[in-house]
Amino acid sequence: MPFEHIKTIFAPVLLTDEGDLEPALKLAGSLAQASGAHVIARVLGVEVPRTYSPLSSVAANYVGEANEAMKKRADARARDAAHLLGGHAQSVDCLAHTAPHGILVDEMLMFGRLSDLSVVNRSTGRFDESGALLETLLFESGRPVLVTPPQASEFRARNIVVAWDGSSRAARAVADAMPLLRAADRVVIVCVTNEKDLRRPSPGTDLADALARHAIRPEVNNLSASDRNAARAIREHAVAVQADLVVMGAFAHSRLRQMVLGGVTDSMLRDAEIPLFMSY
Repeated sequence: MPFEHIKTIFAPVLLTDEGDLEPALKLAGSLAQASGAHVIARVLGVEVPRTYSPLSSVAANYVGEANEAMKKRADARARDAAHLLGGHAQSVDCLAHTAPHGILVDEMLMFGRLSDLSVVNRSTGRFDESGALLETLLFESGRPVLVTPPQASEFRARNIVVAWDGSSRAARAVADAMPLLRAADRVVIVCVTNEKDLRRPSPGTDLADALARHAIRPEVNNLSASDRNAARAIREHAVAVQADLVVMGAFAHSRLRQMVLGGVTDSMLRDAEIPLFMSY
């Protein structure tokens, strides 16, 4: 069983992701089937805050009706999610949860921190709710996140690209992904040589030497991003080598405001067509 180190998978999906429940759930179910993992799935709906002004009874009634309708829709979609996961994973805890934003964040982080891996649908925009969900787990759960593109249906990790820049974030991602790298048939380390001022001319060679001590024999490819677009260079190379998975660290410009992402992180989260295994 190549992924037996993964025992608990957290798969949160937003009720606002119309038609987008399946990618993350399919990948989570496929991985659970391969690893024998337990899947915790939550269909999340953000409740509209209630108003308490005596002059706003009409608005309060409207908000209550809207929240109740959302709860019914969340319950229905949770049943669909449980049915989808039940065809793959043997152990599933799938529920709907509608609550104010802060409560949902606290619950989501609790499950993310208790799990070996969170599986989340790819964000379509930096400030949409999907992006906020993904980035909260990525930067605050302390656990790796598998970012799922729209066309994903089955988890595979036989051919892995490691995006390496020698940073602490990249090192964390490699450490978290080590069991996957050991089980892979092919590991390709890619370094974008002119995207940032790297201290060593070929940092990928150093990583390859370190991985060789774990019985991993990676290839090393140095990429040149002539237009300074490292993310596009990584994406295109991953497609060219037919990668199943890209392992990379996430970068944020500010510890106080981690939603301000690094350029490569932001671009990969929005545009990658291959699943991303990301750590922070």
